[in-house]
Amino acid sequence: MPGNKPVSNIYMRKPSLLLGTLLAFLQVNASTAADLALKVADKEPPKELDTSIRAKLQTKAVQLLDGEKPVYEFWFSAEVPLQSKPASAGKALDAIKQATLVGVVAVSRDQRDYRDDELRAGVYTMRFALQPQDGNHLGTSEFNYFAVLIPAKIDSKADGISDYKALVKASSKETSTDHPVILSLRPASSDAGDLPQLNTPAPDHKSVRVKIPANAADEEISNGPGVRRFHQGSSLVFAYAIYNALVDPVTHQPQLTTQTRIFRDGKPIYNGNQTPVNVASQRDPQRLATGAQLQLGPELSPGQYVLQIIVEDSLAKEKVRTATQWIDFEVVK
Repeated sequence: MPGNKPVSNIYMRKPSLLLGTLLAFLQVNASTAADLALKVADKEPPKELDTSIRAKLQTKAVQLLDGEKPVYEFWFSAEVPLQSKPASAGKALDAIKQATLVGVVAVSRDQRDYRDDELRAGVYTMRFALQPQDGNHLGTSEFNYFAVLIPAKIDSKADGISDYKALVKASSKETSTDHPVILSLRPASSDAGDLPQLNTPAPDHKSVRVKIPANAADEEISNGPGVRRFHQGSSLVFAYAIYNALVDPVTHQPQLTTQTRIFRDGKPIYNGNQTPVNVASQRDPQRLATGAQLQLGPELSPGQYVLQIIVEDSLAKEKVRTATQWIDFEVVK
């Protein structure tokens, strides 16, 4: 998408979808903020989450460590849906619908949130919200973007909360005030340097600069469930593009592998083998076209499924080596 940067060293373009980047600062408070360090770890999302939420998350955790122990662990969404195509990555926050799932956070011990309200240890979903523009909130924050935290036991379905009112009510249920628990979000217009990145915007405050895959539904084809329908026993043919892969200085070729997975109800039902990407006949190593075909056997009962593509660049640094995208589809009789 013109004007947008890749989510890591590589990103993919899916059929019928425009891919972009959600580039933002996530600000946190911590009693030991000055001593926190950032680490990216291969780690599955918490089991306290419903499978419908786990299926939408990345399998890498962004950890804020106090010594060797995580204080915060973030699992960001594998892809954030946008209501419209943003003019640039820095404008992507304006295109997110309120209550959209942007990730999950595990808090290891009691902390304070952006408003200095109590943030108890536990696992929370993070959903996008805009600060109300009224007299009670005027001038309280430079930006009006926030991640509202909801205990995982309350936010039990990926599509269970769909508007601002329900979002605030769910987040406020277990607080001592009637205010939701929040983390501040702010746009970042530059993606220079290695990301994610830990910053110190003020004493006793930390911000994590992140990039999250995002998409805007094509004007002609909706991105909702059930739009892509396939009959049992038919073939599912899909294609996608891989951008900005690194190139080996000796062979002048990328070194990429892909893996295809299918999920139902948040559980993997098919895990394909890692397959090298054939680049021999492709003219532009910075834009590689590839795809595959899967036979939808009769054992796939009618229902909603998720197709996930994982691309690994063996030449990239470990924490930005993998890109993943998914798209939903339906099997019918």
